[in-house]
Amino acid sequence: QYFTIAKNIFLSNLLQGSFDSTNIKDYIEGFDLNFTDQMDYMVVLLNYLGEHEMKAFHQDLLEHQQWGKLVDAPAVLDESSKTYIFILSSVSGDEDLINQSNQIKRSIDEQMPDSDLEVFYGQPHKGLTGIHKSYKEVRKKVLPEDAFEREAYYYPLDQEIKIINYMKTNNFDAADKVFLGIVRENLKRNPTQEETIKVTTLIFEMLYRYACDLDINLKKAKAQFEKLQESENQEVLWDYIHSIMDHIAQSYNQNQNMNVLGRDIVGYVKEHYHNAELSQQDIADLFHISRPTVSKIFKETARVNFIDYLHNLRIEQAKKLFDAGETDILGVAQKTGYDNEITFKRAFRKNEAITPREYVRMIKSKRK
Repeated sequence: QYFTIAKNIFLSNLLQGSFDSTNIKDYIEGFDLNFTDQMDYMVVLLNYLGEHEMKAFHQDLLEHQQWGKLVDAPAVLDESSKTYIFILSSVSGDEDLINQSNQIKRSIDEQMPDSDLEVFYGQPHKGLTGIHKSYKEVRKKVLPEDAFEREAYYYPLDQEIKIINYMKTNNFDAADKVFLGIVRENLKRNPTQEETIKVTTLIFEMLYRYACDLDINLKKAKAQFEKLQESENQEVLWDYIHSIMDHIAQSYNQNQNMNVLGRDIVGYVKEHYHNAELSQQDIADLFHISRPTVSKIFKETARVNFIDYLHNLRIEQAKKLFDAGETDILGVAQKTGYDNEITFKRAFRKNEAITPREYVRMIKSKRK
């Protein structure tokens, strides 16, 4: 489970402190890690080895954790900093954490006696936010001071979730405020061009997935976004992401309006199906839209084209009249929107595979 977590940004963002501290516990519980606010925490870092050594050491760590030979603590590889991260936890206090860290050191010495691998320790701290504090302390020992002081990009998972949830509830103004907060924080941290590309790509991919769920086509936008990544002006990328959010909001609202219009059109057909003059052009004139638009919206709403829907509705109503005891074929045809018996007979046969007269005889025979 720990190594699966390491494949995403969860632990990386947690350790770098970009999560809202009030939500850290919920996120950790979501990954089924047995951490609580009552525990003490301590972070241990190991320097990155060569690729061949790293693979062997990686396997050793897995085996030791599997068989309980090494301290029972999450060990993940942070590929961005090329270090192994251990998160030690204890309900017994600082001394237990020190013992755990010594156990890690002894195990490494036994596994790799000829290695110059260095082990760096943070300080024990209380509560889940103590993970970040201990990580910050140990990172100062590993990285040059100026490299540590420059903060990485800002893109906490809880803010992404807020944006998605706001958009799903059609609250695009609130989503926009969260996004602009992310922009301000990133510009304040003065990220590198590479980091700006990374964080804007994460946001774009989130918006792209959401747009696909709404059948909003962003293929051209994706190509344009990739082209803009060549620009040295970081604000260009942020402005373009912002324009994508505006486009999604407009498309969403347009789709919502179309859905309402579609339901209104279908409702109108249900009320006026008996009118033999009813046509798509009449509906287009009534709702002040074009005939092709009526056809498109109707099919998207009713999942069947206008003509088939109208005939199905009329024949079902005709059957109800026959079932109620009416036997006048022409009379029923006129009541359900057909101005002559021939058209009615053709539509009825297409839907029911028998003629109206055959249907009436069948009803009579069942009553006998």
